[in-house]
Amino acid sequence: MSSTFNWPKPGTRTSGEARARGINEYRTLYSGHVSIRTLAKMSGRSYGYVHACLVEGGVKLSPQGGNHRSPLRQTDPGTP
Repeated sequence: MSSTFNWPKPGTRTSGEARARGINEYRTLYSGHVSIRTLAKMSGRSYGYVHACLVEGGVKLSPQGGNHRSPLRQTDPGTP
C-alpha cells in the first residue's frame, strides 16, 4: 500500500491533475496484484469508481475469479 499518496476525499469530484495522479496510483497498485475491492477500501471510493479509473487509465483488467479450469480438465481430451 502506498502511504505517501494523498487520496482525494470520498464524495468529491476529481479532475485534471488530481484524477491523473489517482489513476496512476490505482494502476501501479493494481499491477502489483492489489484487487479492485482492496483499492476501493484503501481509497474510500466505490468499486465502480476504481474500476472506471483503471479502464480510463488503459489498464487491461484480469478476469474475475482466477483460474476456472481444474487440473483434470486441462489434460489431453484424447486420454481415456
